[in-house]
Amino acid sequence: MSDIKQPTTEQEKLFLDNVLSGMTIEDAAEDADYSRKYGYQLGTKFKEYLLDGVQGLMYLSAIKAGNVVVGTMEADGKSPEGALRLKAAQDILDRTGLAKQERLKLEVEEHKGVFVLPAKANGSGDRNTTNSDKKEE
Repeated sequence: MSDIKQPTTEQEKLFLDNVLSGMTIEDAAEDADYSRKYGYQLGTKFKEYLLDGVQGLMYLSAIKAGNVVVGTMEADGKSPEGALRLKAAQDILDRTGLAKQERLKLEVEEHKGVFVLPAKANGSGDRNTTNSDKKEE
C-alpha cells in the first residue's frame, strides 16, 4: 500500500473528490459540511493524496490530448481553434512526459598525470626562502 495518507471518513472523501473535480477549497469544504477555514487544513493534510489525484487526471487527459494532436494533424487546418487546441494538447503531453523528452549525455575525458605548481612567492623576491630562513636573518 502507498505511503499517501488516505481519507478515513466519507466526509473527507467527499471533500477530496470535490476538490479533484474542480471545486474551490472553500466550496468543497462547505459541500462536505466543513468550515471554509478547515478546508485549507484538510487540503494540507491530504496534500499528497490531492497531488496524486491531479497526476492521475493529467495522465487521463494525456490520452485525450494525444487524440487532439492526431485529429489536428489529420484536419484540413482551416479551423481557427485548431492551433489553440493543438497547443493545449502539446502542453498536456509535455507535462506528463509523453511528448518532450530531453536527454543529456555527458562525456568526461580523464587525464592522468602529475601537475606541478611553481613555488609560492613570499614577497622577498627569493622564491627559495622559507619562513624559518627569514627568522635566522
